[in-house]
Parts: sequence; C-alpha cells; structure tokens
Amino acid sequence: MATEAFEQLTKLSTNAYNSFRALIAINTKALERLTRAQQDLIAQSMEAGTQQLSMAGSVSSFQDILSGQTKLISAQTEKLVNYARTTTQILREVQDELEAWVKDVTQGMSSR
Repeated sequence: MATEAFEQLTKLSTNAYNSFRALIAINTKALERLTRAQQDLIAQSMEAGTQQLSMAGSVSSFQDILSGQTKLISAQTEKLVNYARTTTQILREVQDELEAWVKDVTQGMSSR
C-alpha cells in the first residue's frame, strides 16, 4: 500500500516537474523573441538618430530639413508599425502555445 502511494506521488511529482519545464521553455522562448524584437527596434532607432544628425549637417535650407524630417519620421513610423505587428504575432503564438500547454496539463490531470 505504501509502495503504491509512493509510486503515485513520484508519478505526480514527475508530471508536475515536466509540466513546469514545458511552461518555462514557452516563457523563455517568448522572452528571447520579444527581446530580439526590442533590440532590433533600438538598433533601428539609433540608426534613425544617426541619419537625423547626418541630415542636419548636410542640408542648406529649412525646406530641406522639413523634407528630410518627414521622410525620416515616415520610415520610423513604418518600423514602429512593423515592430507592433511582430510583437502581436509573437504574443499570439505564445497564447497558442500556452493554450496547448494548459490543455495538455488538464488532460493529464483528468486521466489520472
């Protein structure tokens, strides 16, 4: 009797450990992807700042400055929209993975 209880406790502990490892893997992957996207956005922002400084030193009229700023802002806005799309896509994929994880864990619990 005690051996059977110990085996069930061991199985339960192993399943819980494996479930948490899977959850940690999902979260780690999500954080890595989000961090990579943020790093890309920061690099793009730094590049835009460099372009802005370069442009400021090379233009001769106010109209040129205004035109250049408009182009830079348009490009940066496009990059921000792409970042938002990328982030949304990552979060949707994580949501799907978490839903599958919850389903797997609850099915595992109901089969015991």
